[in-house]
Parts: sequence; structure tokens; C-alpha cells
Amino acid sequence: MVIKNLVLLDISEPPLVLRGGSHGLAYAFPYKHKTTGVYWLKQRVPARLAASAKGKFVTVTVDELPSVVKLGEYIKVSLRTKDAYEAKRRANDAQSQFDLIWQSLTNAPARLTQRQVVALAGEVYRMFKAAEDDPGDAARWSNAAEINNRVLAGQTLFIGREYGMEKRFGPFVDLVLAKHTLRIEDDSRQRLLEQTAKAMQEATALLIRRAEGDYGSLRYGKPPPRVPRSQASACQ
Repeated sequence: MVIKNLVLLDISEPPLVLRGGSHGLAYAFPYKHKTTGVYWLKQRVPARLAASAKGKFVTVTVDELPSVVKLGEYIKVSLRTKDAYEAKRRANDAQSQFDLIWQSLTNAPARLTQRQVVALAGEVYRMFKAAEDDPGDAARWSNAAEINNRVLAGQTLFIGREYGMEKRFGPFVDLVLAKHTLRIEDDSRQRLLEQTAKAMQEATALLIRRAEGDYGSLRYGKPPPRVPRSQASACQ
């Protein structure tokens, strides 16, 4: 079998052969990093997508941990293992995600409904809400809320509201879009930016309250959550 455009770099052990992609792409092989010994997976971006894909961020999940990857000439991701057989298993899953990314970039940009906009912004909200059990200093979240308010009001020095919104909230929008391998129209992006800003304001308001000890009816009126026995023993 002739394999064109083989991607095979820094292999210190026999390569682990994977299936080809569904878009007539080169085979991808795990390769071992020379210094760390950790396996990576690398594949050339399809030629027809090279210009439009360059600089975009996508998310690839390996062993249940998401990695945000910037596309260039190649897409590459750490397989987070030094074991050759585990690398093969994880690489097959990552390759499937690569295929979905190429498909999403091939499709025309999608228009989001308002329901979809709210749902995606809700994912950003939940990212922050996950910190509510141990939010840290309230001043940190108060400062974040103040910056968010200034950007929403267009009070951004020299750069204007549109650029300020993109700079402040755009990375979170890119994160959820990459997670779902979504490519959206400009109008949908603007609506998603606005909704994400609102979601982040709600999240920071929640975290300020939590940092100040406000857990609603749970503040002082109910018993504390059960501490696992192992933690309780460590505290004695």
C-alpha cells in the first residue's frame, strides 16, 4: 500500500498504524516526543482547508481531558501517555475527532437560533459556576465584573466596544465553539458574544456572593456537607 504525505516524526519505536481519515487524508501516526517520551498525534491540515483553517482554535479531548489546539500547517495533540498500546487506543479516538473538525470546516458557517445561543453561553456560565464551592477572594470576582461592565458599556480605552467585546469574551466563545466543532456566521457570533457577556456577569455575581459566604439557605441554617472520612482523619 502506498501512503501519501505520511506524517511520521521522531519515531523511536515501530509506528502504530491507524486507519485513514474519511476525507482522503494522509494516515496519522502517534510519535514519541524525544525529550518527554510522551506520545503525540499529528496530521497535516487538508490542502483545501489550509487557508481557512489557519489560526483557528479547536478542541480535542484525550482521556476525558480537553485540549485547545491552534491549527497551522498541522493539527497535533498530546496523547498524554508513554505507553505505546494506550497511545494507539487514544490516537484512534483523536483521529475520529480530527475527521469531525475537517468536516465542520468544510461545511458552510451555521446560523444559530436564539435557543442555541443561550445554550452555548450557558456552557460558559457553568465553567465559572464550577468554582462556587471554593471561589477564593471576592475582590477577584468584583474586579472581573467591573471590567465586564466597562466592556459592555463600551468604556474601553481607544479600542471601541466591538473590539473590546471580542477581546474580553471572544476566547470563551471560541472555547465552546471548538468543543462542538462549530463554525458560525458573523451575526451569530455577535449574538453569542453578547449572551456570553451576560452569562459571565451572572456567574461573577454568583461567585462574589459565594466568596462572601452567601450560599442562600445553606449559609448557616443547615449542617455542613459531610467530609469524607479520609479528609476528616487528615484534619485531626
